[in-house]
Amino acid sequence: MENLKISIRPARIEDGEIIGKFQIACAKETEQKDLHLRTVEAGVLRILSSMRSGPMGPLKLGEYLVVENEKSEVIACGLIQNQFSDWTCSYYVLIESVYVRPEYRGKGVLQKIYRFAEEAARTMAMGQVSEIRSTIAVDNKAMQSAVAKVGWKETAYKVFAKQL
Repeated sequence: MENLKISIRPARIEDGEIIGKFQIACAKETEQKDLHLRTVEAGVLRILSSMRSGPMGPLKLGEYLVVENEKSEVIACGLIQNQFSDWTCSYYVLIESVYVRPEYRGKGVLQKIYRFAEEAARTMAMGQVSEIRSTIAVDNKAMQSAVAKVGWKETAYKVFAKQL
């Protein structure tokens, strides 16, 4: 891992454009999906608009994190969301929509995002988080390998969905 100088912070409204571009690139790269720009922009703006200071509350849609290099350029992002479980009477924290610009891959950025998310999960919801999770496409072996490097394990669950 290189000694890259980066900082991680909550995203701001002005980060919406780059986050949207990252999400479109991520979908194309990992699942060969062409997302509609206006739809992605609306989704990103909706989440950014719901963000507020302090710990993530149950009505918040999520919180984007952005990673900046030493020139304050956004080089990566991730989305943290909660899911409440009746089985454990606690929250699962989900880290989703993670994207690292290609020229910064293999330099420890992804690991720093996941470690930051883990630490945030430990302090969220007054200690009521029992697990942190991430959904990764079956064919995205590079991301699976990177997440395994920070100690994450594949679960016994498969995700099923139905388009509405």
